[in-house]
Amino acid sequence: MEVHALVNVVIILIIIGLELWLINAFVPMAGSIKAILNAVGVIAVLIWLLETFGLWSPGARNKLFGSASFSNCACAVIRLRC
Repeated sequence: MEVHALVNVVIILIIIGLELWLINAFVPMAGSIKAILNAVGVIAVLIWLLETFGLWSPGARNKLFGSASFSNCACAVIRLRC
């Protein structure tokens, strides 16, 4: 993996962590909903990381979650070329 690609992964992780922190700190909602949101966010990031490093095939994810790609969404949000 190139250094540039690794830097992109770190930047995306920082942005996702910052978004989760901002939601937890400033959006008023029930604690159970925040816990579910955090769990879904962490699971999605873990699956994305496994796909990024080639430890999880995109085909397996498509069978479980449909054809939407979290990595494409993350890249679109911060306007990176993936």
